[in-house]
Amino acid sequence: MADNQLIAIFPDEPAARAAAEDLTHLGVPADAMRTDTDPPLEKIARGIAFGVTVGAVVGAVVCVPLAFIHVGGLAFGWRLFWAVVIGVTAGGAVGFVVGGGFSAGDETDQLGPHEGVLLAVADSRDEVVEALERHHPIRIERRAAPGPHRQAGGLGHDLGQKLREGTGS
Repeated sequence: MADNQLIAIFPDEPAARAAAEDLTHLGVPADAMRTDTDPPLEKIARGIAFGVTVGAVVGAVVCVPLAFIHVGGLAFGWRLFWAVVIGVTAGGAVGFVVGGGFSAGDETDQLGPHEGVLLAVADSRDEVVEALERHHPIRIERRAAPGPHRQAGGLGHDLGQKLREGTGS
């Protein structure tokens, strides 16, 4: 594998699949390729929607026990109502930030909105470029391969991967 990656944009999904299949025959492992059909803004919007929904539900569940704390002469029903409202609001705010952040994408999303299907390959050998060109991409770009992303811990990486998978990234 080289220190660069190739990013090719194909007019349709069958062309991208055929190119990926040719690359596997050249010895490029499947985990060194990534396809993407969604423009970044759509992925971020889905990530935010997913994050807000999950965050609101989790926030409500976490805050429900607060209703059991006696506050002045406030009835239990009102305490429960306000605990759920506060939980949904706080959880939704956290979900907005986390869902949008984890679904924002990576270096291939810096291409901006694009027509067609993107195929990123972590291999820039000449025969890989030739295999991609045989399938008539709209364009091919050569970029420096990204370095390893630094995470606060394994949990942050796992959560980000789960969110990206759950939002179609």
